[in-house]
Amino acid sequence: MTDVTPSNPTPAAPAAGAFRMPSLGADMQFGTVVAWHVAPGDKVTRGDVIVEVETEKGVFEVESGESGIVEELVVPKGTKVPVGTVIARLRGAEAAEGKVAPTAESIAAPVAVPSPSPAPVPPLRHGTRASPLARRIAEAAGIDVSLVEGTGPDGAVTKDDVERVLAAARAA
Repeated sequence: MTDVTPSNPTPAAPAAGAFRMPSLGADMQFGTVVAWHVAPGDKVTRGDVIVEVETEKGVFEVESGESGIVEELVVPKGTKVPVGTVIARLRGAEAAEGKVAPTAESIAAPVAVPSPSPAPVPPLRHGTRASPLARRIAEAAGIDVSLVEGTGPDGAVTKDDVERVLAAARAA
């Protein structure tokens, strides 16, 4: 088994469509890719099982959070990597159909409050509060979570907030 640790990180850089090793438990720090259920070029739909991951507590099937085409399997079977490591890359359904996939800039635009006159763009909020699930969904979709208006406690960004931005981008 190959072991990828912070001193030996995977060379893949984060990108839109990056599928990362999920955290499958509060104390999970690493996971091992046991089996891939997809190959590069395969079409996946949100909810399809794409990989089996082994943790200290067992083997779990992991579903895709988005639809699209598998572009690359970054981490080979049998490799142990830290949570958050890019393990595969997906190209969105729009790109698979020859359309341009939404970028962080195009997705973030619907978040702005509509106004008849141009309004100043608020500065980016550093240290934005967001749930871990909201951060993962936003990161997988290439959304800068600091641009999403939070409706949770103390303005925290929730899963519903990120999904609202995604829905608005799809409708645009």
